[in-house]
Amino acid sequence: MSNAKLLVACACGAALVSLLHLLSDGYFSSLGLLERTVNKPGSSGIVGISQPCEAGMLCPLLSKDIENSQIRREGSALSAATSGKAFVGAKIREFDSELRFQERVPSSPSLVSAAQPSCKHWSVVTTIFPPSEAVKKQAKLKDWCIVVVGDRKGPHTFEMECEETCIFLDAAGQDALRDDAVWAPFFEHVPWNHFARKNIGYLFAVAHGAEKIWDFDDDNMLLSDQLLFQPEKGRAFAVYEVPEALIKNRTAFNPYPTMGCRHFPCWPRGYPLQYIKESYPKPSALVKRDIEGESVAVVQSLANHDPDVDGVHRLTQTLHFDFSDADVRLPMLVPKGTLTPWNAQATLFTKKGFWMLLLPQTVHGRVADIWRSYFAQRLGIDLGLRIAFSPAQVVQNRNAHDFVGDMTSEMPLYRQSLRLLDYLTREWRPDPKAHLPARIERLWIDLYEREYIEKDDVTQLQHWLQALIDIGYEFPAV
Repeated sequence: MSNAKLLVACACGAALVSLLHLLSDGYFSSLGLLERTVNKPGSSGIVGISQPCEAGMLCPLLSKDIENSQIRREGSALSAATSGKAFVGAKIREFDSELRFQERVPSSPSLVSAAQPSCKHWSVVTTIFPPSEAVKKQAKLKDWCIVVVGDRKGPHTFEMECEETCIFLDAAGQDALRDDAVWAPFFEHVPWNHFARKNIGYLFAVAHGAEKIWDFDDDNMLLSDQLLFQPEKGRAFAVYEVPEALIKNRTAFNPYPTMGCRHFPCWPRGYPLQYIKESYPKPSALVKRDIEGESVAVVQSLANHDPDVDGVHRLTQTLHFDFSDADVRLPMLVPKGTLTPWNAQATLFTKKGFWMLLLPQTVHGRVADIWRSYFAQRLGIDLGLRIAFSPAQVVQNRNAHDFVGDMTSEMPLYRQSLRLLDYLTREWRPDPKAHLPARIERLWIDLYEREYIEKDDVTQLQHWLQALIDIGYEFPAV
């Protein structure tokens, strides 16, 4: 390496070390994010990794910094004597407003009848840009409708090569919907210039006959001319399952290494950083089986080229990569009893999972879909609903992002995910006699009282549940 390149590498490494310390008092360094040496590969269906650092001078610099920081972990918590204060997630406040769903489900006849257009399959996207190639391709999908939700920033027009199957809701169109009795309370609380405008598209799709909803971003383009891996009621759905013995006592599951990520560590956005270097199941250890399609509520597609990873991963690991599908060519189920983050970028929801769609709106957009996934999965466990990750069906050519800005926005994920998973899987229990809307309301209130979300999120959830009831959505039975 030339002296010039060495100086640049050292400067970049030192800058990143300083940044990580500045953001969280050594929090990331304490986790050893870039220290690549762990146990050698095992032979019991679990893989460990032992490989040289691939980042040139950057990894030694950070490894040295980790050594000098003298920060150590005790169990799942950080030593408070040498690091920033860990998030505890204790109850610190009371929800002092009305509980609307605890006694009974407020019922009403469907207030939406023969809504047009009516489609069984809907794609939902929100954007402030003109039609991207990904949106144009999605709009041409046979037997699919699409609703595009704009914002006050734009776009003001949205031209696609379709008519009755394409709906563009600009600001004026959304204001018109606000005047409808069904939509008014819900619309009243959706902030402008916010990722949560997408919630309007979800509700629109449900009201217009949806039986499946493809939740996607305008920079995630389908690799095929159709959506693969669609669970169907009354039909077998072929999947891979992780043997229970390989994930015993775990609260979180990382699908990326098993499903063909080409480097390690490799993890999805929202996955607890404390777990990113844990061993993972070999593809050969997976068990192929058929399950009832109706039991699958969500199918999250992997994305090639620029997969959904967090800012820490983008700043420290391989930036662009494709998943290998040589070994795992079917969807893989998230193991029972564990939680995995999934996003709002390339995700299929079946009708039994429509209640899961609501995005919290008081947190940043890079947190909202991850919190949604964790909340929903915990509730779905008690219903026997499964989450699956499919091989890549999209390629993401990501819109311009500031990686450091991403990392700053994602701070709640880094600080709170581990404690959230512990609370959801080991502590929170629903009233066994409560119906699903009551359980959803109770969980969101409990999470508000522990500072994961705010009161406005609970209020909007109540409007969401009531709107679903008003348009005739049938919640799965408990």
